[in-house]
Amino acid sequence: MDVAHFRDAHARWSHGMFRNTQVRRESQYHICAGGRMSGILNRLTEKNLWMIVLAAGVIAALSVVVFLSGLWRQYQFQSQPVYVVMAARNIAPQTEILAGDVVLQSVPRRYAPPAAIQQLVAAVGRIAATAIPEGTVLTLATTMAPTAKAGIAGSLPPGKRAVSIAVDDVNGVAGLIRPGNFVDCLLTVDFGDDVGSRFTTLTLLENIPVIAINHNLFPPAVSPQEGKAKKFTSDDHEGRQMVTVAVSPDAAATLMLAQESGRIHLTLRPQSDPEMSHVAPMTLDRMTQMRGVVRPRSRPAYMEYRGGR
Repeated sequence: MDVAHFRDAHARWSHGMFRNTQVRRESQYHICAGGRMSGILNRLTEKNLWMIVLAAGVIAALSVVVFLSGLWRQYQFQSQPVYVVMAARNIAPQTEILAGDVVLQSVPRRYAPPAAIQQLVAAVGRIAATAIPEGTVLTLATTMAPTAKAGIAGSLPPGKRAVSIAVDDVNGVAGLIRPGNFVDCLLTVDFGDDVGSRFTTLTLLENIPVIAINHNLFPPAVSPQEGKAKKFTSDDHEGRQMVTVAVSPDAAATLMLAQESGRIHLTLRPQSDPEMSHVAPMTLDRMTQMRGVVRPRSRPAYMEYRGGR
């Protein structure tokens, strides 16, 4: 090999080594730069993740605090003492309430029945609409104004209206409702069409006082022989009764429309249960967890009756 070829080969080899070294350096630079960027991104990602977790924890803690504070305020409100008038002795129905028959007592608000009388002067002189046992809180539903002996208007609380609801043993708690009781009013109505029925039952009114059954402002007398109250008699041959309740003017209009739109049911409440249930409307879809249309039952065009042999 001559000197020219040797120099040319050496130049090519030197240039290749230089290019390889440059490529390796560039690769190492890119690797280092990529590593630094990846580390920065990882640190940013971890930082953001911790910030998100911290923010979620703060929001959850605040939600718990708000919820507990609401419960505490409700508990404090229900625990606030209120004064109510209680019977100091057994009070017979249709008798005037005297000063010695009642006392003023402090009870937590949650134990005060709706329409409870809270002043002695407001209770003395009223008429007991039903038998009031000793220790029972007097209410506007269990007592009547002195003018009540002249008619039902005297038993109406101020701002209330008397509305009568026709019931039978099925939708009227088997005739067990008495004056002085509290009831809820439910309406069952059909929102369907010609294809099928869509029945819905909703609670119209809650805690409404009963002031009369048929023409009776007082519960039936207790029979000494049987030891139980006699059932109200009805002039209706189908056994229906008229339950008269005291409601606001708006509620009176609601009851009137409800009686024309569907079937009303009354449910009897405990005497000392003023809590509102706020029940959502019940539908067949919600009750059965199934969706569909209820087809109306077909009825025969005529009924055939045969006499005995």
